[in-house]
Amino acid sequence: MKRVLFAFALCAAILLAACSETFADSTSVVSACEKHAEKRSYTAKFRLNMTFENGQHTLVFSQGSYTADLSGTAPYVKVNASQNYLSTPSAMEGVYENGVYRVYDPYAGDDAEVTEYVLNENEFFGQILFMQPTVPEDKYIKSSKAVNTAVGEGVCYELKDATELLFPLLGESIYDLALLKKPKRELTEVLSASLTLIPSETGVYSMTLNFSLRLADTPPYVPGGGDLQEDYTLYVSTEYTVTYE
Repeated sequence: MKRVLFAFALCAAILLAACSETFADSTSVVSACEKHAEKRSYTAKFRLNMTFENGQHTLVFSQGSYTADLSGTAPYVKVNASQNYLSTPSAMEGVYENGVYRVYDPYAGDDAEVTEYVLNENEFFGQILFMQPTVPEDKYIKSSKAVNTAVGEGVCYELKDATELLFPLLGESIYDLALLKKPKRELTEVLSASLTLIPSETGVYSMTLNFSLRLADTPPYVPGGGDLQEDYTLYVSTEYTVTYE
């Protein structure tokens, strides 16, 4: 899936504390997530930044906003984003309606190519762009810590064994985005991850997800060449932030 379906929101909150191996009271955050889940409509501003080689190069950078209307029999979501994929800028608009997600370039005019994805509600909201704020299961939490931000207090969760939790947010399309010809899926691993949730009076104000992902391609066979796997391994740092209105 060459077209980038995710985007990212620049959060106004600046974290003033980091995670450590302690456990914070999550009562307010759990309540905030429950309030968010009850909303029938909301707007989200988002940003996604995926880099490699220690942040020297950008794989994907995307930012924009989407509005979600959940009041009908099926969700309706409209997305607007600008993005940059391997130094190539573009614009994207998308509409999710009646189980079909249609994506297109708004500046292409009558020649715009519309790409359609048939997704049920769980599949659609299972993408990183549209992931819903929730406190992870205990089995994924290594530690948690209260944090103070410019807009309020929240909780930062340091995650463990998070590959099965986070990789589905990207899905198989990450291999195409990373230009892997023959990915070695058994080596795919989330190496480190944290999730920060900041509640508001009406639900969740912001959510920030950070994680490092290892991806591996299959190296060519070179007689006498030794183990070339590390040369065909990519480490991608991902930061996704969304603020809700």
